Amino acid sequence: MVVQHNLQAMNANRMLGVTTKSLAKSTEKLSSGYRINRAADDAAGLSISEKMRKQIRGLTQASSNAEDGISSVQTAEGALGEVTDMLQRMNELVIQAANGTNSTTDRGYIQDELDQLVTEIDRVAETTKFNETYLLKGDDKLDKTKAYTVNYAITYTENLGSNAGAVPQKIEYNSNDNLYIVSASISEVTANMPLSADVIKAGDDVTKFLQSGKVDLNATTNNVKINEDKYVAFKNTSLNIGDLEINDGLVTVNGKDTYLIDTETNEIIRVRDGEDLSKYLKNIVEDKANVGQLEFAEVKDQYRLLAWAGGNQDHDVQNSLGMVNAVGVLDFKGSESLQKLYDADGKEVSGMALNKFYDDKGIYQGGLYTDSQATNAVSVDDIYKYTTMNSADVTADLEFSLHVGADSARTNKITARIESMSAAALGI
Repeated sequence: MVVQHNLQAMNANRMLGVTTKSLAKSTEKLSSGYRINRAADDAAGLSISEKMRKQIRGLTQASSNAEDGISSVQTAEGALGEVTDMLQRMNELVIQAANGTNSTTDRGYIQDELDQLVTEIDRVAETTKFNETYLLKGDDKLDKTKAYTVNYAITYTENLGSNAGAVPQKIEYNSNDNLYIVSASISEVTANMPLSADVIKAGDDVTKFLQSGKVDLNATTNNVKINEDKYVAFKNTSLNIGDLEINDGLVTVNGKDTYLIDTETNEIIRVRDGEDLSKYLKNIVEDKANVGQLEFAEVKDQYRLLAWAGGNQDHDVQNSLGMVNAVGVLDFKGSESLQKLYDADGKEVSGMALNKFYDDKGIYQGGLYTDSQATNAVSVDDIYKYTTMNSADVTADLEFSLHVGADSARTNKITARIESMSAAALGI
């Protein structure tokens, strides 16, 4: 029996296969750049390698998370920079308003800008967001808290009350109709020259406009009069048609001066006897039955006719007005003046600084005094005579975590908290 075989060739083929496999592994390592490409290469080494790969990829994503967090904080910071600018502007405005050269009209314009700034601060807080997360308006999913704004007014008044030397008094205007107070020099101004008026509403302090001396508010308000050497007071009135006539195409008041107020600027205008009044009127209809007379005339919406109000019946302006009867004695009432407040060290406490004397529920905690020597303590019962308390709902703080570690451990998180930046939360 003969067996056909070639042991030398078979052995050479087996060795070629071994060499080819070794060459393939070396080629794979050279191609991938990895020493370990599969568990068969190094099982323990592969485990260590994958753990390190996880850490590297985790750190890469954590770096991206941190960059997103930086971007969100920068977005909030940019918005807060605008809020800071608005707060600085508000500070300028309140200092400007404190200047004694401003009229009530001027302060009204200042207040209008302040109101708009407060509205804008609320808008910034409501709309600032990063990737659909609102950054400055807090977390509306949590319970809201109360923010208390404490303030107090200081009224520098002469003690005009019957209890002079006891409790300082101020005199308040007590009527629903606005009162317009202007300098007595209006009786001397040239025709159509406006003079800015102080607009007095119900509850406003009018002490500085009154006659000096003691006033018995408990007896009658007739004893309280405008100081007519310096001021004239007007009220709104109705047009007396019988006093108007047309002469040579001019609408005039028959032998009388006329006073109007521009409701847009609060300026009082004096139109002298014989001067044309038509530009202040609308819907003028001439009475054909009586030549020169007006059967219908109406003041334009921008203007209101004024009548002299209260005080001395013999005032020169009253004699020159004549278009309507005097409104009569004004209604005033007395109330206790609010005073400056001091801390235990005798330092004056500003309205905004009062918050630290109240807890988070708005309850007074003590520590305020009514004089710089701290000898006259303000009790809990009396503090509300000197302060006013306003409250508003404030959204809870917004909290979010930035994951900046390679694994999911809680220690790898940075927590960011941004308080609500609405006007109420800021205390303005």
